[in-house]
Amino acid sequence: MVAELIMDFTHDRVMDTFLPGLPPSGRPVRLPVVVVMGFEGDKVAYEHIYWDQASSLVQVGALNDSDLPVTGVDQASKLLDKDRPSNQLIERTERGRSG
Repeated sequence: MVAELIMDFTHDRVMDTFLPGLPPSGRPVRLPVVVVMGFEGDKVAYEHIYWDQASSLVQVGALNDSDLPVTGVDQASKLLDKDRPSNQLIERTERGRSG
């Protein structure tokens, strides 16, 4: 089974699973998350959870995205809005090369 979801939380406590070693920033975080689960019979055999760590770090202020191909909260916003442009990172990278 594969599930795609949006996870929203406020970084108001130590969260070693998602933001190891970072003190609470108090900032909101919105991330697309993918969960892959495998079954053996009727029991869950494994669960793998994937998210973009760089986007979470940008949202809590631990990483500056100005020189990196990182979208922060825009990644989740695109998933929620099918009409939102997909190639903004490409445009940003091309502007950076020309300037």
